[in-house]
Amino acid sequence: MIIKIDSREQQPLPIIKENMISGVVIDGLPFADYWCEWEPGSEKAGYNCEMPICFERKSIPDLFGTLTSGYSRFKREIERATENGFKIVLIIEGSLSEVLAGSKHSTVKGESIVKTLFTLWVKYDVFPVFCSNRSEMKRYIIETFEAVGRNFKPAGEKDGKTKNSRRNSFLDTWPDGSTEVGTGEEGQEI
Repeated sequence: MIIKIDSREQQPLPIIKENMISGVVIDGLPFADYWCEWEPGSEKAGYNCEMPICFERKSIPDLFGTLTSGYSRFKREIERATENGFKIVLIIEGSLSEVLAGSKHSTVKGESIVKTLFTLWVKYDVFPVFCSNRSEMKRYIIETFEAVGRNFKPAGEKDGKTKNSRRNSFLDTWPDGSTEVGTGEEGQEI
């Protein structure tokens, strides 16, 4: 696997060649900060060069900026990712408690940011991951890419498992093929 890091990433995580990672490339990515592509010539490279998941890394001050003044831009980024068949994982350098405590650079309350984070998860399938430090973030990203690399099956390929009423995985749609989550309380759209 080759890890791709966006060239605009101001403090890239120190990802190196190890285990399944054969290379690390700095590149201008159209969305998100960390991608992974199949090794050229591998059996999975023929399906699509990139894995269908990517990571958007945020420090807590950056998260507050993105989910307030940068929210429209971020939603466009989510739309671009979705249109290209990618799922974004929002990986946050800080705990849920730290986000709830707020950011000294923002007047927006942490509780409001947390509500927005979980609404993004429910409405747009952008899953938030809270990490205690950069080392943990790096490990989470690598473990996720390696797990996808070991288990990825392209759309339409069957693995003999029967579908049930749960979602198949965070990389799939609902068993009926839909991606919609429905409505909130009292019929309010989420």
